[in-house]
Amino acid sequence: MSKVCVLSQRVPYPPNKGEKLRTYHQIEFLNRLGYKVEVFSLVESAEDKKNAEALAKHLGISVNVYQLGSKVTRYALALLKGLPVSVGAFYSKILQHVIDEKLKEGSDTLLLTASSLSYYIFNSPHYNNTHCRLFMDFMDVDSDKWSQYADSSSLLMRYVYKRESRSIKKLEAQTNKRFDECFLIAREEAQ
Repeated sequence: MSKVCVLSQRVPYPPNKGEKLRTYHQIEFLNRLGYKVEVFSLVESAEDKKNAEALAKHLGISVNVYQLGSKVTRYALALLKGLPVSVGAFYSKILQHVIDEKLKEGSDTLLLTASSLSYYIFNSPHYNNTHCRLFMDFMDVDSDKWSQYADSSSLLMRYVYKRESRSIKKLEAQTNKRFDECFLIAREEAQ
């Protein structure tokens, strides 16, 4: 039985909105097809942890959670490192070590559910030597979303959103070039 590790920004349960709905149904489908599914999600609250336990019980799968630190610290570190704020928003050193080990072992398929999560792959010392299959579900083009925010924002926020758009666009391009498969919802966004 093949193993698929799903890396999600948030616990995809309950499936009650946007990214949670899509990711939950992907996990449910893979599980139904007989894949061994293991989920890695970032959490900020006790409720997130309860949702992870409920997802594991509901689908009979392994769900691992990683506590995020202070938002201010995460955002500041991302800016200091020249990274998109979105990367900092969903970065955990502990989860980085887990992904490093998965890439080192090289036997699993990794499905990531947001462009900002691809930083875990590219930041790993094992990335260039892994045999893991890498899949990205962009869902939508985040760089375009940030660009749209910039177009309708005040001067200061316009700068912030344009920076985020440019930074995420580079990450999206690198992901699209280096991952085995990438998925988007709308045909227009795929173009």
